[in-house]
Amino acid sequence: MRWLILGATGSLGRAVVAETAARGWTPISAARSGTAHAVDVRDLDALRRVIDDVRPDGIVNCAAIVDLKACEQDPAAAYAVNARPAASLGRWSKQTGRPLIQVSTDQYFAENDGDTPHAEDAPVTLLNEYARSKYAGDAFALTSPQALVARCNMAAARPGRGKASIAAWAFEQLEARAPLTLFT
Repeated sequence: MRWLILGATGSLGRAVVAETAARGWTPISAARSGTAHAVDVRDLDALRRVIDDVRPDGIVNCAAIVDLKACEQDPAAAYAVNARPAASLGRWSKQTGRPLIQVSTDQYFAENDGDTPHAEDAPVTLLNEYARSKYAGDAFALTSPQALVARCNMAAARPGRGKASIAAWAFEQLEARAPLTLFT
């Protein structure tokens, strides 16, 4: 099976490419740079050309602006990356009957008791532009019955970006047996 991985050079994208290959499938990496299939997901025509050229059996969309501050400073950019491409991908999935995995977040679900997992139909609280743009992207992707939204709330280390992700920082603290001050 040939999977097109969008955002393949990001933290999550690299992990998805590796896991796809480990399962014996063929990952086809696409990102703004650093891959044979260079594409900026904001350019929907270019995105369509890559999909038409590659003819994947499925798509995993890991492309996103996850920096909350960047999303707040430029809501249009957040929407252009986190939501709008998912509409095109959802249409592709619906038209072809092929699977789409839209990687998303659980950060827009309303608070609960902390011990109960969020239900898919739980109330949402769109506190920021990141949440708004990802929520819209999920809705667009789910216009296809072949789409799955995978909600994540932590990512791997971010080499070359100057700082570790929250997950990498937490692991470092745990390994050092250092105290962790997390969320209230």
